[in-house]
Amino acid sequence: MLQLWAYFDNQDLWLELLQSYHAHGIEWIHEITKDEITFNHTIRKLSDYGLVEVNYSMDEIIESRGYSVHGCVHSWMTNVLNQDWNKDLAQYAVLCIASHVPSQESNKWWLTRRRIFRHAEKYSGRLLDIIMERDTSWVYYNLGILYTDRGKLKKAKEMYQRALQGYEEALGPDHASTLDTVNNIGNLYRDQGKLKEAEEMYHRALQGKEKALGPDHILTLNTVNDLGILYNNQGKLKEAEKMYQRALQGYEKALGPDHTSTLNTINNIGSLYRQQGKLKKAEGICQRALQDKEKALGPDHISTLNTVKNLGILYSDQGKLKEAEKMYQRALQGYEKALGPDHISTLNTVKKLGILYSKQEKLKETEKMYRRAPQGFEKAFEPDHTSTLTIVVTIVM
Repeated sequence: MLQLWAYFDNQDLWLELLQSYHAHGIEWIHEITKDEITFNHTIRKLSDYGLVEVNYSMDEIIESRGYSVHGCVHSWMTNVLNQDWNKDLAQYAVLCIASHVPSQESNKWWLTRRRIFRHAEKYSGRLLDIIMERDTSWVYYNLGILYTDRGKLKKAKEMYQRALQGYEEALGPDHASTLDTVNNIGNLYRDQGKLKEAEEMYHRALQGKEKALGPDHILTLNTVNDLGILYNNQGKLKEAEKMYQRALQGYEKALGPDHTSTLNTINNIGSLYRQQGKLKKAEGICQRALQDKEKALGPDHISTLNTVKNLGILYSDQGKLKEAEKMYQRALQGYEKALGPDHISTLNTVKKLGILYSKQEKLKETEKMYRRAPQGFEKAFEPDHTSTLTIVVTIVM
C-alpha cells in the first residue's frame, strides 16, 4: 500500500479514487479496496505505526474521508521503499486519477476535481509517456480538464494536444471525441485571450459536429454556446445573441427548462443584454436565472454562484453598489468553500470586490483585495495568464 501511495500525492488519498480503475488492475489492490471495511482495516494498521493520519484539509467532501502521510514519510516511500521504479503501480495510479475526473453532470463535481488535482499535478507529459503503454488519449483529455479547471493553461494545452493527436490517429478527425477535444482547445485559447485561434477551433468543432452528430445534438449545442461566449468577448453581440438563442432553444427541447445547460445559457443572455446596455432587461433575465438555479441546483452550486457574481456585475454597472457588494460577498464565500482560495473564480471575484470597494472609497478593503488578487493569480496561474495581467493593469490604473 505504501509503495502504491508513492505514486499519488501525500495528502488526501481515499477509497473511491483507488477503486476507480478496477478494469485492468492489480489483484491485491482490488482485494484491499473491495469495500470500505477492508480498506479502513488496512489503513488502520498503517495508522497504528504512526505512518498515516486522517486528512482534514477540506471542510466539505464528496465520497469517503481521505488519509494523509507526512511529507518526509512520503519522500521515504518514494526514494527508499520504491527505490526501483514500479511501472505497474505508477500506471495504475495514473489510470485511477484520470478515470475519476467527474463530468459537470456529477453531484458537486467541483469538490471531486479539487481533490484529484493534487494527485494529477505529479504527472507531466514526458512522465506519462514513460508510464503508459496502452492508448492514453482519454487520460490526456481528462487531465486537460483538471489543469484547465485550476488555470494551468500551458499544461492543459499540452494534455489536449496529446489527446487530439491520439484521437485523430485512432478515431479520425470527425469522431465525437476528436471534435470535443478541438472544442476544449478552443476554450483554452479563449481563456488565454487568443480569440482568433479560439474561433478557428470552434468553427472546426461546430462544422464537424453538425455533420457527424446533427445540429441538435447536445455536443453540437455545447459548441454553439461556447461560440456565443467567444462572440460576446469579441464584441460581436448580434452574432453572440444568435448563438445563445440557438443553444437555448436546443437545450430546452432536449434537456428541459431546468437543466444546468439551459440555465447557464439564460445567464449568458443576461450578460449579453448587460453589454448591450439593456440593464433592466438583463436584470430580469439574471434574476430569473438565479431563482431557477437556486430551485433546481441549490444555493451553493457553482452554476448558481456564477449567476450571483453576474448579478453583482450588473448591479455595479447600475450604480447599485450595496446590492453589488452583497452579491460579490456571497459569491466569494461560496467559491472559497467549494473551489478553494486560489481558484480562478475565487480570485476573479476578489478582483471585482476590489474594484467595487474602490468605487465606494473603502480604502482599507480596496487595498486588501488588490493585494490578495495579484498574489493569488501569480501563485495559481502562469504570469502571462489573462487574469494575472488584467489585475496588474487594474492596480496600475
